[in-house]
Amino acid sequence: MPSVKNGYRFLEELIFEVVSEYGALKVEQLKKYFYAEEDVLEHKLKSLERKHRICYLEDEGIVKAHKDIENNKALLQCFWIIIDLGERVEHHFRGSYPSNILFYSDGMAYEVFYCSLGDELAMTHSIKSLREQIKAKTLVVVEAESQMQKMGLDDVVFCMISEEGEVVYYE
Repeated sequence: MPSVKNGYRFLEELIFEVVSEYGALKVEQLKKYFYAEEDVLEHKLKSLERKHRICYLEDEGIVKAHKDIENNKALLQCFWIIIDLGERVEHHFRGSYPSNILFYSDGMAYEVFYCSLGDELAMTHSIKSLREQIKAKTLVVVEAESQMQKMGLDDVVFCMISEEGEVVYYE
């Protein structure tokens, strides 16, 4: 995770990069991801919007790569894991469905999935199929603890994420 604790010289470019990669992120996520002071982040977001590089929806607390991009609840929730793991994440990027995020930490690959209530069977099948092709560790973000039992997956780290971005891991 990039750190701008010691200077904000390249913050605009870093914001543009991460928002372009994920499509849309919460302002609070950007603040925590970059360890940015609120007033500095606000200034950079407005500058990027004036340059037509992002769409800053200040009232909603969302930053989008383009105004037409839909907020992706799964991706927004999964990004909290990247923030939670912080400096341990060496590299991360958006996955392709059904994976939401791929990241590397300590030389290992990790794949993050989001499972909505009612999608347990389909997500379990997808994850099992992908495991045969990709040898990444699996994290599954669930909305309720009951989903973990329904999915019946071994060697998976389940996560629940609060609206404030607090991540709780279940192994």
